[in-house]
Amino acid sequence: LTFGTACPAGLFVPSLFTGACLGRCVGMAVRALNHHHRFLPHEIEPGPYAMVGAAAVLGGVCRVTISLVAIMLELTGSMTYIVPFMLAVLLAKIVGDAINEGIYDLYIVLRGYPFLQEEVNVTFTERCCDIMETQLKTLDVSTRPTLMDIRTMLRSCTYEGFPVVNAGRFIGY
Repeated sequence: LTFGTACPAGLFVPSLFTGACLGRCVGMAVRALNHHHRFLPHEIEPGPYAMVGAAAVLGGVCRVTISLVAIMLELTGSMTYIVPFMLAVLLAKIVGDAINEGIYDLYIVLRGYPFLQEEVNVTFTERCCDIMETQLKTLDVSTRPTLMDIRTMLRSCTYEGFPVVNAGRFIGY
């Protein structure tokens, strides 16, 4: 609702807020279930559920993964919740990608901005050994080549760069 309007309401904070509210609701429900049925021996705190929910909703809306987990880790100040954050953000991205594109990608298309789309249907049919140079020419400094030798080597090839080796040991390019 706030993203499509012309007022500066944003998307980031409302997504965090919505996710935190939903996560807290889940945390309260788990707390109530644990209180009545005693699934876990310790008391359930709804706060971490709110943090994970906020990360999940923002990850699903914006499709950011690694940076969002890093932001949430900075907010908590500990590595305790890294696995729940990673799983929630990953699951939210998978579900979001199954439904549609990310909101920012859709907004770029909607506004008609130029967009450099990556090639989706790229298949790799060649192996590295199929495209690598097998008879690679190297500049071996242990043989003490003269300037004329180097000039001859440069003129005999279509490329102008050679690995520099010293008796077979790579030392530079």
